Amino acid sequence: MLDNPNHSDVAEHALTDIEITVLKDIRSFLSVFHYAQQIVSAEKTPTLSIVIPVYEKLIGMFQNLKRHKPNIAHAIKASIEKLEEYMGKARSTKMYVLAMRTSHLCRLLYTLLILRSY
Repeated sequence: MLDNPNHSDVAEHALTDIEITVLKDIRSFLSVFHYAQQIVSAEKTPTLSIVIPVYEKLIGMFQNLKRHKPNIAHAIKASIEKLEEYMGKARSTKMYVLAMRTSHLCRLLYTLLILRSY
């Protein structure tokens, strides 16, 4: 497109191969957050019992991404550290224990109700 003479006025603003690679790396990094947002937003009321497992999944995804995208390892490392900090704070509260127990209890009750209907 930029080789077209009609676009010669913007051709000088074309991205270099390195800039395109950097943008692809950033896109990969941001797609991890998008994945988590999609999971959490699918819930009507996201709770700790949903969010903490998503944080754990995010950390795993970031660790994998860090191996494949070493140029943005600093941003990935900072994200992992922040997620671990949030998880530590959440796990140290009584609400976390209550949320996890309530979630498991609700799933168990739902399963029992479904089985009873057969």
